Amino acid sequence: MAPWLSIVIPARNDAEALARTLDHLQRLPDMHGAEVIVAAAGDPAGTARAVAGRARLLQPDGSTRAELMNAGAADARGEVLFFLHADSFPPADALALIARTLADPRAVGGAFEHRFAEPVWSLRAITWINRVRYRLTRNYYGDQGHFVRAPVFRALGGYRPLRLMEDLDFAQRLKRRGRSVLIRTPLITSGRRFLARGPWRTFFFIVWLLARWTLKLDTERYAEKWRGPANRTPGTPHPERATHAPTRSHATRSKILVTGATGFIGREIVARLLAADRPLAVLARGRDGAGARTRVAAALGDAAALERVEIVEGDLGALDAGLDPVDLRRLRERVETVIHCAGDTSFAPDTLAPYLAGHVEGPVTLLRALAPGRLARWAHVSTAFVCGDRAGTVGEADGDVGQRFHNAYERVKLAAETAIREAGRAAGVEVSVLRPSIVVGGAPATAGGNPSNLFFTFIRLLATLAQWPGDAGVRLRIEAAPRAPFNIVPLDYVAAATIALAERPGAAGGTFHLVVRDAPTQAAMLAMLGEHLGARGLTLVDAATAPLADPSPLERRVARMLEPYRAYLTQDVRFDDAAAATVLTACGVARPTLAPAEVHHLITLALHGPVPVSVAASDAAR
Repeated sequence: MAPWLSIVIPARNDAEALARTLDHLQRLPDMHGAEVIVAAAGDPAGTARAVAGRARLLQPDGSTRAELMNAGAADARGEVLFFLHADSFPPADALALIARTLADPRAVGGAFEHRFAEPVWSLRAITWINRVRYRLTRNYYGDQGHFVRAPVFRALGGYRPLRLMEDLDFAQRLKRRGRSVLIRTPLITSGRRFLARGPWRTFFFIVWLLARWTLKLDTERYAEKWRGPANRTPGTPHPERATHAPTRSHATRSKILVTGATGFIGREIVARLLAADRPLAVLARGRDGAGARTRVAAALGDAAALERVEIVEGDLGALDAGLDPVDLRRLRERVETVIHCAGDTSFAPDTLAPYLAGHVEGPVTLLRALAPGRLARWAHVSTAFVCGDRAGTVGEADGDVGQRFHNAYERVKLAAETAIREAGRAAGVEVSVLRPSIVVGGAPATAGGNPSNLFFTFIRLLATLAQWPGDAGVRLRIEAAPRAPFNIVPLDYVAAATIALAERPGAAGGTFHLVVRDAPTQAAMLAMLGEHLGARGLTLVDAATAPLADPSPLERRVARMLEPYRAYLTQDVRFDDAAAATVLTACGVARPTLAPAEVHHLITLALHGPVPVSVAASDAAR
């Protein structure tokens, strides 16, 4: 069945913006009646990755916007053509609005109201000035989303082969064919060209071009000045301004904002983003007399790297009073992606109100605060153990199925997932939820690092036992679920997967288990540890069928050490990760394993890596 609407997107060296626009289109209702065609020039590999099978991709000859749009229209099958720039987002009911407009046989086409995405006062002023112009003249620019009946478009000869003002020329010819209708619902478009060159400087340049066009003077020779070279991404620093104002140009680059940068997972993510030279901001709070900058510096351990990070002081537990208005305005202008790792990992908080504020209310407030700006994506790090006390296989899409929870942490994490998804839907922000199992790796002395530090402490204990004489008769029995999977996952995989999923078009709106799919059983893991360390006399007893009787002092000590995580050692649960595997394989992120070589690496890290002060002190006290 042929589509009734063909959405044609011209893109020139603009894969990043194109991916966001395609993400947005996928969320629109009634898209089953539409086709999407991308007519692209430049960066074929990046464009193909951005399209990712979500549109028909053309690589026609020519690189001007008129040439690309005409090529897309020639391949279109729809009765109506809708031309959409690669950095523009139509309203949620755009297709219904177009259909309703063209139900009037006198209407031949039209465009949408225009609004810039960035909450910059100069762009808002320019928006209102521009509205007066096009409401009076019905001469619409291309970033308003031209739509037209396909026969009318072809009768007009499409867009004329102009390098500049092709949109204005088409709008003027269209209104002479019939009613050209303005839909008063805004289409949101990026103001990056204006910001890169200076909003008012750009505005007055356009006014000057418009005056020349009206007087029928040549505008073509200024195309290079407006469009830039064919190999330059729209909105990147303009050659003239790059020489005179590099700081302003750099300020328009989008940033990733990371919360929880001083924690276990967050600091690894920040280190990887810095290594990739990604523009980065972190939200951190002062604590125990140390300011946010001091805490981030201690977490990164690299003074040079600190100079490449924008540090914003704020407390998610009291965000309404904890974020400076100037900081908020700057973040709105630059942040497109948030990776949220922050949150108190205590199982039993002393006071519930600040715990809920940090996990639920604070992130929701932050999302809502940033949504009026450039924010497009929110990657929310949760935990696989929102499954509570379930047994068997847990699916990635599983949420509240009536499960009981082991602790407040699990319950609040699930509540946070629900709240942030609802806030994202209301604000038009894509939310992906990432659920790692128990993360292990080199961990700081923070609550988030406790599980890994405990696991490493256990490895060091086994190494000590391995030094005892062979005939000492040392045995160690531990209550667990011997045949259940040992659900740990390496930190480096969690960090790499989180970064990949945070900006991957195919991950938008998804929930992903970050786990070792074929995890060894608890008995197999203990056997590998014992073999690598040379420790003998290690046994797991099934807590469900044969609880430990007459424990030795050593066994009682180990039981006390493991008590906070006893529920997880006795739980037989498996986490499906089919969705995560599909997307991450496409991203080139290898799935983790816990084979003997990987276990040996963890042992080496435990025995020879840095030991957090609090862990070393607690070991010494025992």
